[in-house]
Amino acid sequence: MTTLAFLSSLTEWWNTLDTPGQIFAGIGIVAGVITIGLLFLTVLGLDQGGLTDALEVDLDAGSDIHADGSLFSTRSITGFFLGFGGGGSAIYSHTSNALVAGLGGSIIGVILLYAVYLMGKSLMKLQSDGTVNFNDAIGATGTVYVTIPPKRAAGGQAQVTFKNRHEVINVITDADTAISSGNAIRVKERLADNLFLVESL
Repeated sequence: MTTLAFLSSLTEWWNTLDTPGQIFAGIGIVAGVITIGLLFLTVLGLDQGGLTDALEVDLDAGSDIHADGSLFSTRSITGFFLGFGGGGSAIYSHTSNALVAGLGGSIIGVILLYAVYLMGKSLMKLQSDGTVNFNDAIGATGTVYVTIPPKRAAGGQAQVTFKNRHEVINVITDADTAISSGNAIRVKERLADNLFLVESL
């Protein structure tokens, strides 16, 4: 089916609807388009702090229903209107009763709103911050990866574990002799972004 034929069929279908039917269908179509757009942005990783915050409800900062992925996030509200419009349209097409369709659409919308809310909460629990705070490495122990030259000469590396992460860091030592690969060390001090002073264990 060509685009022109599709638009013609859509127009014919739209014209068969009465005013309540058009209202329900219109809300559902708009919400559906927004939902597809949000999904597309999510796939591209472009939804952080942008469109998804546009409809955020400004509630008390102590509440857990004011952030993205929360009860009143853009996704949740869109889910409500998708359920209200789509569900209401389907019910109205069978009952021709706007009140019943509105009530049924509202129930479906609330269900979708909470479903999106719960899904967002679950996804947030799965998210992890990939940023390494190297200050947490101070006091950590590990193993020399590349032999550490003596007297603070550069070139040594060690693998240490901190905050359940395994990281290879650049290290130096105050020792008068080199610390060979495979030996155990402890991080004493952070000297630069990824440069640490260590001691042999």
